[in-house]
Amino acid sequence: MIRLALIAALAAVPIAGHADSKAPAKPVANPALQVLAAVEANYKKPQHLGVTFEQTVTNAISGKAAPSNGTLLVEKPDKLKFVFMQPKKANPKPKATYLFDGKTMWLIDHPNLQFGQRSAANSELPSLVSFFLGAGTLARDFNVALTSSGALELTPKTPSAAYAKIILELDAKQLVSQTSIIDSSGNTQTMKFTSMTLDKPAPAGTFVFDRKQFPDYRELKK
Repeated sequence: MIRLALIAALAAVPIAGHADSKAPAKPVANPALQVLAAVEANYKKPQHLGVTFEQTVTNAISGKAAPSNGTLLVEKPDKLKFVFMQPKKANPKPKATYLFDGKTMWLIDHPNLQFGQRSAANSELPSLVSFFLGAGTLARDFNVALTSSGALELTPKTPSAAYAKIILELDAKQLVSQTSIIDSSGNTQTMKFTSMTLDKPAPAGTFVFDRKQFPDYRELKK
């Protein structure tokens, strides 16, 4: 879903037989595309990724901010687990878990004791998910630019209600340190990565949905 337009320079067309004709000019490289390529290359190398994050969702109308935190675990080529915790307390509990085992995406709603699933066959994972899996490129679906602070600013080539703009803040190693997603209504979801580990395998069974672990949960049918 993430694509980006290349900026091409006009090439001078040589006139056949003219002694002063010039060779075609080379296209001017887009600095934003170069940065994006370097960042994506960093996520293509490691087979495992572990992230802890703090998230804030801000309502554009009320200005109210809802905080949460959680973890993201990735195992290439196609496994991941997002765990969102309830607002920080003495003993925080999981609020929601998104688990993808390579074939099925499981959504577990812990406060309401329910879970559901959907097949990912013949469908693309969300672009940012594919990005962290090291698959594809955001340039397919987004136009890319650099902000004055050096962050990557992504705007969808096709209008979307889910996001009007995505900002990827980068650290000195050209890894993502924060993501900000602004939807079409102006609401903002900011996720700040507080720690990151590369190539540290997750425990066995991390990406497997085990119904026995949720005996009191009901399944939401399609």
